[in-house]
Amino acid sequence: MNNEFVKNIKKAYITPFGIFINALTLLFCSILFFYNDLSNKLPQYIYIFFIFWVAINIIYYIQDKRESFKTNKLVVIRYIVVNVLCGYSIPMAFASVYVFGATSYGFQVFDYWLMIMGSMLLSWLGLHIFVISEFDISSKFSGTIFNLLGILLKLISFASLIYLSLKVPAIQDENNFIWGSMIIIICSDLLIGRSYFNYAFYITAKEEKKGES
Repeated sequence: MNNEFVKNIKKAYITPFGIFINALTLLFCSILFFYNDLSNKLPQYIYIFFIFWVAINIIYYIQDKRESFKTNKLVVIRYIVVNVLCGYSIPMAFASVYVFGATSYGFQVFDYWLMIMGSMLLSWLGLHIFVISEFDISSKFSGTIFNLLGILLKLISFASLIYLSLKVPAIQDENNFIWGSMIIIICSDLLIGRSYFNYAFYITAKEEKKGES
């Protein structure tokens, strides 16, 4: 039974969703990049982020497709970390298309990009706290207070993204990529939440097995 939980954690079903959204992201980025000749204009941080984005998606794909797996706790946690990094890199990359559009019109938007990324990290933290509490993964972070804290952080992160999408400089509605990233976050949360859900069962099964021995 433990093996089934680990398989479900390792295979988070992000691949089909990721391929579709990442393909859209690459399409929009390519159009803006080549049409506006951004080769010497695009800021360094976007190149660095996109290297990370490609790398973590490749790592997740290898994890997803590899048949073998291990059931010790550290490896299982590593599976979840890869799932989270990959799952959240997808909306982060989609929102980063905004930088391509803004750069086309000469805007320097590094501060706004950092705030967008920060809001998304806050969104993950809200999810993390909520699911740990809701699924009783940790006794230290369990109960209604932590559930509400997780929901509050999630709402703050979404409010921040909405605010930023209205505040950032935009000419041709490139800020819509920030709006769109919120929908992607919700989809990613459902897939990542499934990993946490199975991790809760994994921990319970391990504790029961330890009690029997």
